[in-house]
Amino acid sequence: MLLAVFVVAGTLAFQGVSGRRYRPPIFLEPRECLEFEVLCNVSDFQARSYNSSRWVGVPFPNVSEFRRSFRCLKRYAKGQNSQGLPILMTAQFLVSFNGSRPLSLFWLLPKNRQVNPPLPVNGSRVSTYPISWT
Repeated sequence: MLLAVFVVAGTLAFQGVSGRRYRPPIFLEPRECLEFEVLCNVSDFQARSYNSSRWVGVPFPNVSEFRRSFRCLKRYAKGQNSQGLPILMTAQFLVSFNGSRPLSLFWLLPKNRQVNPPLPVNGSRVSTYPISWT
């Protein structure tokens, strides 16, 4: 499965030192970012190892359904979940695509919701997933 990461423009500006833990810059507060460890720096790129994290996702059959899927995730974050709790939206989104399956849009759950997140009210549209990658 291929994953594309869409982030707030500011998160693209991060620099890291090999072997040190990521710390988000002050200008991104209170939004949370993916935590990672820099494995190595090369002139054009950084190799990173991302911590395992929990995401909430929703499938969409084609590109024209993307906006509807985003609204579904937004409703989940605004409190349409099993606990009726609003959840602060983080900056990271993923789009997964695999030629034989529908596209899926994922949103990173904040740290305080990583363990036992509220269940989606409409489980056929929104699901939670643990995701990790290097």
